[in-house]
Amino acid sequence: MQFSLRRKVIARLSGVVAFFGVPGLALATISSALPTDNWRVHYVDSEETTAVYRPAVNAFDGNLKTYWFTQWSVNKDPLPHELRIDLGDIFDVEAFSYTARQDEQHGRIVGYEFFVSMDGTNWGAPVSSGRLQNTSAKQTIRFAMTSGRYVRLRALEEANGKYFTSIAELGLLGRPYSGDSAVTVASLTVESKPKTVTNINTSPAAADTLGASNNNAAVDWSEVISRSTGRLHFVSSAADFNDKAANARPGDVILIKNGRYRYWRLAMPANGTADKPIVIAAQTPGSVVFGEGTRLKITGNHYIIGGFVFENLSRNNSILFEGASNNRFTDNRFSNCGLTPTDRILGVYDGSNRNRFDHNIMIGSRSIGMAVVLPKDGDYSFRYSQDNRFDHNTFRDIPSQQSPQHAMALQIGQYATKHNRDESRTLIDNNRFTNNGAEAVNSKSNNEIYRNNVFRDSTRFSSLVLRSGNDKRIISNEFENVKIAIQAYGKGHVISKNEIRTVREAGILVPRWGTYQIDASRLSTSPSTGDISITENLVENSANRGIEIGRTWGWVTKPGYVLAENPPFGLKVERNTLIGTKGILLHDRGALNPIIRSNRYVLGGTASAGTLGTDAIVSYQ
Repeated sequence: MQFSLRRKVIARLSGVVAFFGVPGLALATISSALPTDNWRVHYVDSEETTAVYRPAVNAFDGNLKTYWFTQWSVNKDPLPHELRIDLGDIFDVEAFSYTARQDEQHGRIVGYEFFVSMDGTNWGAPVSSGRLQNTSAKQTIRFAMTSGRYVRLRALEEANGKYFTSIAELGLLGRPYSGDSAVTVASLTVESKPKTVTNINTSPAAADTLGASNNNAAVDWSEVISRSTGRLHFVSSAADFNDKAANARPGDVILIKNGRYRYWRLAMPANGTADKPIVIAAQTPGSVVFGEGTRLKITGNHYIIGGFVFENLSRNNSILFEGASNNRFTDNRFSNCGLTPTDRILGVYDGSNRNRFDHNIMIGSRSIGMAVVLPKDGDYSFRYSQDNRFDHNTFRDIPSQQSPQHAMALQIGQYATKHNRDESRTLIDNNRFTNNGAEAVNSKSNNEIYRNNVFRDSTRFSSLVLRSGNDKRIISNEFENVKIAIQAYGKGHVISKNEIRTVREAGILVPRWGTYQIDASRLSTSPSTGDISITENLVENSANRGIEIGRTWGWVTKPGYVLAENPPFGLKVERNTLIGTKGILLHDRGALNPIIRSNRYVLGGTASAGTLGTDAIVSYQ
């Protein structure tokens, strides 16, 4: 069956032998641990992200202290549970390793089945099944060498007979794929009726349903290609690409042949449709590398673009969405891109609406990674960009910057300070920000949602800064080993159910607002700040302050410099859990009539509770 389908794929491509393939790799004789850098969650049936943050991605993040745990707070999802992982490439796999959560037995898998698949759809019989030991030690299970890009672990029984499942770390032993690497797509036949493309965009307006959304999976390029109904083009020059792109029709596919390219300037002005998007992709995902001087400008609608590697991009707005809507930019890898720290690598500009930027990786960026560029108040020269989504991206290893607003990973409202005329309604969810020497996120527009993001190991500047704009929701994010986790200006925000651990300065900071001095000759103004709800957060092990409200604020505190002095107003600080052995757990430094109540303080070492408010619960470690 598979060989028959493969012949149909070859026939569909008019004699092109390797579809999304590269020449066969030399056989490796020794298996080793497979790298996890490009792994992605392909599917998970259940994950707890409401009471605590235990997403499936924790199962392969390299940290035994974090773990995937199935839903228990809202729904008690029953067994069996399963996790499917896209490895990012085909490998010969001969073993998996399972490490249970380290702190207790809840969720430990004993009965299991393990599968390997080429396409993530056709799994066949398990390559291994049986029982695991009830132990916190790493267990390695070997099986006959099997080739595939996707793996699937099904948990059939829990150690204590409960309905939970948890994984601290899942690993694989194997080697690079040793066979012909042309992908066989089981669902692809020439005669089949094309599938309808589901809407690829997710508006923040529907954010309350996103926790259960099926619109979180990584792109499956073989499926995208198989359901396309237009013409198929292979190109290897910028001129040929631009000719094909200018004349593209809905449903067309343009594949850039594998290779390394520099100084390409590519334009995508044509329009697809919701059910027939135009596809722009690499012949083999990860095997088309764009270098310095490259620029992609998207002005059309309904594209799916991705599978590329970008290295040392050297132009401002190297990737520019201008007046482009309903597009998906996915599965791209950026390495050491950017020229100056105030340039942008990827810009979203002038009425670019309902786009999705997902499952991209940015490493070592020297400029602002991704930015939604909005007009400042009073500027009508270009339009707001609205309802865009940034999800499941990784931003890491940004070099240390001199200014917190240089080379930040993500900025919503870049270009000017105040964007209060309209809403951006941007959704930022399930991203990872790690080891960054600049602010991770700088937020400057109205109505943004930040949910289920992870911020780690960034101690030079604040991680998530609500610099201006109102009515933002900061829900169920995770912070660990950071300087300041959340720093908030503006009004109407909800900061709730975040987990913040190991903080150098403050877990949540709401400073005073007003005019302050930047340097010897310049002043700036932070916006009116108040009516912020800070509820049900966990702040643990802050070296200085857990939650701090009303701090006098300024970038520079030299004698004679102007500092912001207006106290924040209308704050509600309720039902938070504050744990520490140092510093002050909750410090009110002059906020205007805040409501502080029903917070829990767990004290140890030299820590003091600080401001208790009413109905406080105090205990000691």
